[in-house]
Amino acid sequence: IVLLNFDYRPDATTVQALVSYVDNGGVLVYCSDHTGEGSAATERLPRMREMINGVFGLTSANGVTITAYHDGSNVMKLIGGNPIVQGNKVGLTGKYLMRDSGWNNEVTEATLPAGAQIILRSASTNNAENDGTSGNIRAFMHPTKGFMWFGDGGPFTGYPTDTGYGNYPCRTDTNGNPVVIPASGTSWPQDTYNADFFANVMAWAIEYVQYNRP
Repeated sequence: IVLLNFDYRPDATTVQALVSYVDNGGVLVYCSDHTGEGSAATERLPRMREMINGVFGLTSANGVTITAYHDGSNVMKLIGGNPIVQGNKVGLTGKYLMRDSGWNNEVTEATLPAGAQIILRSASTNNAENDGTSGNIRAFMHPTKGFMWFGDGGPFTGYPTDTGYGNYPCRTDTNGNPVVIPASGTSWPQDTYNADFFANVMAWAIEYVQYNRP
């Protein structure tokens, strides 16, 4: 199981190695955002496209369209119908996740790989809440490929003593147990479950490799 977070920028050789890894039954969870400036911004988007297109056998002509933007939805409703959100430990359909920081990416839904299942939608404008019914794609997975993409660099980052909002949204207690972050005002109007979601991602990944990795 490979988990990529902010600020990892694979070169072309690494992209091909990870594509081969997924083809051979491994799991890749790819989380990456957009800083909006400098070489990091110009490197991330092409590598994300190259990675997703490679995993699903697409080309630049028929592959995914990824848009970088600042802010967007602060909290986003999880969409059921996929094994990660449904969960074999914690059912999270209809629960919310919190974004990490303000630089994010979204995939245009019409360009999603065939068979991809949507986990989150997000609005491209500064919007306190997204109810999952509209907007482009912030996160998706594929049921027969060991691949999940999340257009945010740190949805699974956090530490027990943090009490803020909008950064480090994956909160646990000192024993490592998931903590639900309570709603706060109009900017953060829903309780959020990033740590429980991370547990579901890992449970799905472990089960996938048990059945698919040679």
